[in-house]
Amino acid sequence: MSDEESKGIGKKEWITWILLFICLAWIGVGIRVFGNPLHMIGDWFKNPFEKLADKEMEKIKRKIVEDQIQQYIIADRHGSRMDACVQAGFVSAAMLQAKMEKEYSEWKKIETTQCKAAGIR
Repeated sequence: MSDEESKGIGKKEWITWILLFICLAWIGVGIRVFGNPLHMIGDWFKNPFEKLADKEMEKIKRKIVEDQIQQYIIADRHGSRMDACVQAGFVSAAMLQAKMEKEYSEWKKIETTQCKAAGIR
C-alpha cells in the first residue's frame, strides 16, 4: 500500500463527494420548488393514447352541448316559459363544462331573457 492509500480518502475524493452532495441537494430543491421534472417532460410528450382520449373528451363535451341545445329548442317550442328557462340554464351549464366561454356568455343572456319571461329574476 502506498502512503496515500493508507490515509483514507484523498483531497480529490473529498471534492468529488462534496460536489456530488451539492448537485443532489440542488436537484432536491428543484424538485421541491418546480415539481417532478419527469412529470413536466410527460406533459411535453403525451403518449398517443392520452391525445386520443383528449380528442374524444372534446367530442363528448360538444355532443353534450348539442344535445342540450336540442332539448332547449323542444322546450322552447312545446313547453312552458319555465321549461325554456330551465333548459337554457342547462345549455349554459354545458357550455361552461365544455369551457366554451364565448358561447357560454351568449347562452347566459338567453337564459336571463327566458327566465325573465317566466317571471324569475
